[in-house]
Amino acid sequence: RGASLKEAQARAYAMVDAIDWPEGFCRRDIGWRAL
Repeated sequence: RGASLKEAQARAYAMVDAIDWPEGFCRRDIGWRAL
């Protein structure tokens, strides 16, 4: 959750970055046009 969609996105990516997964990958380009 966030005050705006952009803030919610930033918080979600911060949580993903906190996960320790050496071989993991997170796509950050999905949905960028909607923002």
